[in-house]
Amino acid sequence: MQETTSPQLKSGILTTEFWMTLGTSITGILVAIGILTPAEADEFVQGLMSVVGGLLTLSVMVVYISGRINLKRDQMLIGNQSPTLLEGIPDATSSSDSPTYAK
Repeated sequence: MQETTSPQLKSGILTTEFWMTLGTSITGILVAIGILTPAEADEFVQGLMSVVGGLLTLSVMVVYISGRINLKRDQMLIGNQSPTLLEGIPDATSSSDSPTYAK
């Protein structure tokens, strides 16, 4: 029988649902006590959703870029080589029919 592993669950405070629920709950309280009108609350929630969406997009980009940087760094350390921009590009000065690659 194959053992299955369940994905690791995030702490509640680290989830998008937590922050969206907190924001809408605070908005509801502000409307109930008269600080915000329902129209202002709708605008606030829409703005909050835009900000959260933007932050999530930014965090995904940062995680991806840092992962790529770490991968490239690890590859350089393992191979003991320095990165070059020409790596993998055919050498234009080669006169043979088969391409040679810059190293």
